[in-house]
Amino acid sequence: SFEVGEETAAGYAFARRVPVQVADMARETRFRVPVELLEAGLRSALSVPMLAGERVLGALQVNRATPGPFDEHDVRLLGLIANQAGNALQRARFFEELRLYKDVFESTVDAVLIADLQTRIMDVNPAFERLTGFRRAEALGQRPSLIKSPHSTPAFYRQMWEQIFSQGYWAGEIVNQRKDGEVWDAFLTISTVRDERGQPVAYVGINRDITELKNLQREREVLLEAEQQRARQLAASYDHTLDALVAALDARDKETEGHSRRVVAYTLALARRMTIPEEELATIQRGALLHDLGKIGVPDAILHKPGPLTEEEWAIMRRHPEWGERILRGIPFLDGACEIVCAHQERWDSAGYPQGLAGETIPLGARIFAVADTFDAITSDRPYRAARPYAVARAEIEAGRGTQFDPQVVDAFLQVPEAEWLRLRAESLTALDSAEP
Repeated sequence: SFEVGEETAAGYAFARRVPVQVADMARETRFRVPVELLEAGLRSALSVPMLAGERVLGALQVNRATPGPFDEHDVRLLGLIANQAGNALQRARFFEELRLYKDVFESTVDAVLIADLQTRIMDVNPAFERLTGFRRAEALGQRPSLIKSPHSTPAFYRQMWEQIFSQGYWAGEIVNQRKDGEVWDAFLTISTVRDERGQPVAYVGINRDITELKNLQREREVLLEAEQQRARQLAASYDHTLDALVAALDARDKETEGHSRRVVAYTLALARRMTIPEEELATIQRGALLHDLGKIGVPDAILHKPGPLTEEEWAIMRRHPEWGERILRGIPFLDGACEIVCAHQERWDSAGYPQGLAGETIPLGARIFAVADTFDAITSDRPYRAARPYAVARAEIEAGRGTQFDPQVVDAFLQVPEAEWLRLRAESLTALDSAEP
């Protein structure tokens, strides 16, 4: 053995790829001499590099008990012996690596094929035979399309090979076909094999069978779709129930019949104008639909009173958001709607009720609803006055920007054309007429 560092003769021979002589190790000053050699009575040394082609595998050193230089014959002979030893070691390593590669090739559970630059199959491993049903002798000389399935189009393969040619690599899911016609899912990687000069010499394709995994994934997707379908049906059932409940409330107060349907349509139009995410619209819709649920607790004498309400009557009327919130509280399906019901009479400037919330502390759905509710109230008939035109409603809502209403909601309202509001109202009236027996 020797130390690789250049401070020893053998290390210097290895590092510089040149023979090195030490004529008298007891007097040597250029290189460090291991004490063990001196203790063994050795006086001179010759070290030569052990070469295998252009590679240096090590260094070979001989020692003598007498001091003095080695002659040229000794140097050439030791160099020849070192080179033969290097080549033998290189072959031994090569065959060891080859044996390892062969073991890996034959033992891996993935289907491996090796193709030449003309994409003709040069070799396949046992897993390829097992997974595809094609014997090695059947596959040799064929193209990898031997296991192509109808699920993969020519355009797919064209794109795959364009990437391999440009980047040297492709990986992705693919559907293969066995010899018996059965298809199987695989995760395929194709790599370009290059020589020491970087030139392509072959392609290696590795197919991992993921059929079981894909089957489980498809089963989960079917189950998920079934679950989502049940959830949609349940939500629809809930909404039908809510519609029936609101229809009963509207029937109780003939003067505002249809108000809930109209205000839902207006609220959703504003929410969409404000680009509220689609998944939040259902909650806003239910909150708008149920906003007056608490009026169940308001006596008919107050609810139907043709004239102005007294302070005591207004105190009772103003409690309907709280009563509505109590009715809905504890129903997970209506948590978001419950917030809108409780806050739908709040004002941007905190002058509303029941909690006197201000600004963005008011739920967004309630802020949107407030504008829609005011618009419907102005443009609908009331016992004490006839419906007023769109221009009046627009002016009043614009005047409440930043006081009664959220400025952003008012801005969204002003962006909606009058014709759109008229259309929404007409559709609500049509829906109301068709719902009547």
